[in-house]
Amino acid sequence: MMHIEIKIKRGSLTLVSSPDGEFHLESDPPCPVLNKGHEVIVDAERVSGSVRMTCQIPESAALDASLGRGPLEADGLSVERGDLNVGLGNAHLTALQRGHWDVNVGKGDLRVEKAQGSFDLNVGMGTCELSQVSGSVDLNDGLGRISLEECEGHYDINAGKGDVTWTHGGGELDINAGMGNVTISGARGAKLDVNAGLGKVTLANGVWGTADVSVGVGDVSAEGRFDHLTVQVKNRGRIEFAFPFDVGARIEASTEHGRVISHLPLIPVGHAGPQRGERLVGVVGDGRSQIELETRRGNIVVGQTPGEQHPDSAPPDLEGQRRTILAALQAGEITVEEADALLEQLDHSV
Repeated sequence: MMHIEIKIKRGSLTLVSSPDGEFHLESDPPCPVLNKGHEVIVDAERVSGSVRMTCQIPESAALDASLGRGPLEADGLSVERGDLNVGLGNAHLTALQRGHWDVNVGKGDLRVEKAQGSFDLNVGMGTCELSQVSGSVDLNDGLGRISLEECEGHYDINAGKGDVTWTHGGGELDINAGMGNVTISGARGAKLDVNAGLGKVTLANGVWGTADVSVGVGDVSAEGRFDHLTVQVKNRGRIEFAFPFDVGARIEASTEHGRVISHLPLIPVGHAGPQRGERLVGVVGDGRSQIELETRRGNIVVGQTPGEQHPDSAPPDLEGQRRTILAALQAGEITVEEADALLEQLDHSV
């Protein structure tokens, strides 16, 4: 395996695939090249002025490239390992075929398009945009917007300060946002974890297996199909949840300081400890989806989105509500007296 090391203090660096499996260099001004068998070293750090360099990289090479100041572009590479570092400048990576990529941008924007492989992406200050990237991705951005479109795979995203937007695609997503909004639209996958300190979280038109959303301060809006959805607002924020008419769900919604607003057959039950706020539980349809919504301070709104069959004329699911009451009693969530009162209320509603 060939090891290629490139160092530039200031200028521009373009990396492309080698058509003949050999390393080739074009540089203005010319730069010294040290070729030691399977190791190639290009050191332009001592070259005065700006350097414009284009390198052809052979397949399956190990690549280390650093650029102090200036833009970096990589197109169509297929390497065993790529380590790219830009101190001040933008980085644009396109059509990367495979390999593990470690990319660091101190101050500047990072764009990755139509790529597959394993990625460790770090941006200190700047935006990060990914489009049609598949594989395993660890993405960290200290200050800047993160945008992902039609991406697939396992993603671990950490955003210090800046919005995170994900459109279509999906997989297994773990998103941590310190300060900024998180918006996920039209995505699907087996698992979704969102932790936000301060900001709004929006899940729109998604299909997820398990989804966990935790917010310190901020509103949460969730719409779509979930096998299991848990939403927790730890301090202050409103929760809105809507699911299709053809989806059955067991729903539990509680707020310490606020109201639960729902036109679905949810039943009010008491909180453990001093009575305050509202807590509603209920079953809609077959109750297959498990929905848990909780906020400390704020209202919760539960509804349904249009579907092929509108349930307005359908009778209430009394048997499902009875099962919910008995399950709450068995779990110790309500007292025997509360369960008797709720069951009697159901009988009178027939």
